[in-house]
Amino acid sequence: MSGYIDKKMEENIKPQKLIFNPGAEIFSWMAHDYHPHNRGIVWYIIFCTIIFGSAFWSLFIFKDWIMSLVFFLVAAVYFLVHRNGEENHIVRIFENGLLIDDRQFYNWKQFSGFWFLYDETISVVNFQIVKKDRKIALQLGDLDAETVRNELKQVELIELKDKTEPLLDLWIRGLKL
Repeated sequence: MSGYIDKKMEENIKPQKLIFNPGAEIFSWMAHDYHPHNRGIVWYIIFCTIIFGSAFWSLFIFKDWIMSLVFFLVAAVYFLVHRNGEENHIVRIFENGLLIDDRQFYNWKQFSGFWFLYDETISVVNFQIVKKDRKIALQLGDLDAETVRNELKQVELIELKDKTEPLLDLWIRGLKL
């Protein structure tokens, strides 16, 4: 009897594919998951000096070995996360939404608008989520912002021209983190 119940439970738990219609594809491109930085040997020397210096300072000045361990763990996590370098993602714009890597679909109703960060060092389109103070940032790579702007006019998503880069993102980009 228990085998029958387990089999029935498995049938009910199996994930079911949702069938939806994203509409016609309007535009697509390959995007990095984050801005690729050219870090030289000097950057790595400074990074390691800060980490080791902070760890030794906390260990020998404050006698706090836990804080010292935290500095090393933060550095290890950083290098673990960034060990593969940039990964490419396929971004596809459809009539009804945005699809990233054929895994995550966002309906246009989820966004209040879009805005660009574009200069000689960075090119990013940001999609502002309606109900949260969150955004989805997608690297444009070699694409021109004007090309993406013209394609997004077809989906009637408004451009939020007054938006700027958050201070934390500016620091992360400036420090090449």
